[in-house]
This record gives sequence, C-alpha cells and structure tokens, in this order.
Amino acid sequence: MWAILGGLGAAVSWAITSLTAARASRLIGSYSTLAWVMFTGLVIVAPVAFAQGKPEGLDRTSIGWLVIAGLANVGGLLLIYTGFRMGGVGVVATISSAEGAVAAVIAVAAGESLGAGTALALVAIVAGVVLVASAHTHVPEVDHVDPRAALFGLASAGAFGTGLYATGRASLDLPIAWAILPPRLFGVAFIFLPLLATRRLRLTRPALPFVVGSGLAEVTASSPTRSARATGSPSPRCSPRSSPRSPRSARRFSGVSGSAASA
Repeated sequence: MWAILGGLGAAVSWAITSLTAARASRLIGSYSTLAWVMFTGLVIVAPVAFAQGKPEGLDRTSIGWLVIAGLANVGGLLLIYTGFRMGGVGVVATISSAEGAVAAVIAVAAGESLGAGTALALVAIVAGVVLVASAHTHVPEVDHVDPRAALFGLASAGAFGTGLYATGRASLDLPIAWAILPPRLFGVAFIFLPLLATRRLRLTRPALPFVVGSGLAEVTASSPTRSARATGSPSPRCSPRSSPRSPRSARRFSGVSGSAASA
C-alpha cells in the first residue's frame, strides 16, 4: 500500500517538475534552470544527509555507482530541459520516460534474465516512444517546435536509464538522502558554480517560482520512489534495488525495470 502511494506521489511530483522546468527553461535557458533546480535540491537534501552521518554501506563500490548515477542524472536533466525549451513538454517527457526500458536493457547486458512479460512491456514502450516522436505538436509558448526536441528526449532517456541502474546498484544499504544527494551535488559543482563564477547564471522574477517549485518537486519525486523500492514494489520512474550483495534484489531489478518509467 505504501509502495503504491509512494509511486503515485512520485508520478505527480515528476509531472510538476516537468511542467515547471519547461516553463523556466524557456524564460532563463536550460543551463540556468538546471543550476537553480540542483541548488534548491542541495539546500534541502544536504543538511539531512550530513545529519544522518556516514552510512555503514558507503564503500568504494557504492561511491562509484553513486558517481555514475549523479553524473548521468545531471546530464539527463540538462538534455530534457534543453528539449523542453525546443518542443512540447508532452512529447519530450513521454520519450524520456523510456528510461525504465533503458535500465532493463542495461540489466540484461549485465547478466540479468528478462521475463516474457517484461520483454512485451519493453516492446510496448519502444512503440509508444516511436509514435510520440513522430507526432506533430503545437506549443503555444514556442513559435517553432524544433524536431530535435525528440532527440534530446531520447538522449535523456538513455542518461536517466543509466542513472537508474547505477542508483539501484548503489542504494541498497544507503539512506534516501544519501541516494539522492549525488545529482544535486554534481549539479551545483559542475553547473551552478561555473555559471556563477562566469556571471552567466540567470534568474528573473517570473522564473523564480518555477525553478524553486521544480527543485522541490524533483526532490519529493525522488524520495517516495526510493521509499517504494524498499518494499520491493515497482514505482514510476524507478525500479527495485539491485546489488551484487543481494541476489534476490538483483533478480527483482530486471523483472520490473521495463515497466518502471513514468513522466
């Protein structure tokens, strides 16, 4: 029951962060939007993570996976925000939601088995992505919808799927705050601070509520999905934990990854 509620909460939060980030990216650009969203998230998550202290499960292996997850998620957000600026939110967000299929493919490539039901779900996801990518969408706020927006959505799905798998491998023994800290930490270090240092960081009064709202929603979207994973149930935009230290969890990962995507 809690897993279902967590998944529903995550789906609503992802919808909110997609809409608010899309609006902000058209006002101040994708880089500044990502910078402020990550800064907002870091302000919220960092105090909680440091208050919890160093987790017992934090070792070299988990740190390596967290680094991959952090970089992949930051890259995915930058790609999807750029796509939002070019085209319709519905098109880009729907294509990027194929990240669950990407994570499942990575799991199979890593040696996991794929059930028939999951394989059918992957085919359905790919078919849906193709249909959405080929659709013609009119966006009132954008004079011209760049066809490259769909490609940015597809690239973000690849980045998010990689981050999804890496987080699943690392987060078995880590608290929620530590699991969602790396993307925000890397986002501030590699996007926010360089833009601030070069005086290219933009923020206007109309964009302020959108970047703050997107940052808050992005954190709340990440938290319930990882809480849901603790029960072993699938949830939107993420899949159950997987770790070489837990064969049972590793088997569950490949079984639900393909149905885990949601905008």
